Amino acid sequence: MLPSKHRLTRRTDFSTLMAKGKKSYSSGFGLRFITRHRPTLASRIGFVVGTKVSKDAVVRNLLKRRMRAVVHQKLAQLKGGFDIIIMAFPEAKGATYEKVEQQINAMLNKSGLV
Repeated sequence: MLPSKHRLTRRTDFSTLMAKGKKSYSSGFGLRFITRHRPTLASRIGFVVGTKVSKDAVVRNLLKRRMRAVVHQKLAQLKGGFDIIIMAFPEAKGATYEKVEQQINAMLNKSGLV
């Protein structure tokens, strides 16, 4: 689990990111990010795995746990001052941990957040 200062939890923050955030995509995953008002603060991350990925909650939760584990390892390298959403698409269903790690790392590097 991510430390509380790194969690994106409010619905308004998610809505703002979906409307105004910059985008980055990879196979089965998407990333949106926006600069916070105070860049000295720690970056906050939220995860989205909708029912389009799978109707089975067990599958969705497994994918979220894998996504969180990858980001937890990258927290020390992540630049501060950003709000970030990492989304899973239906193509990500059944992805192994290694594939999730590879795709998220590629998106973070491509967007310049690491």
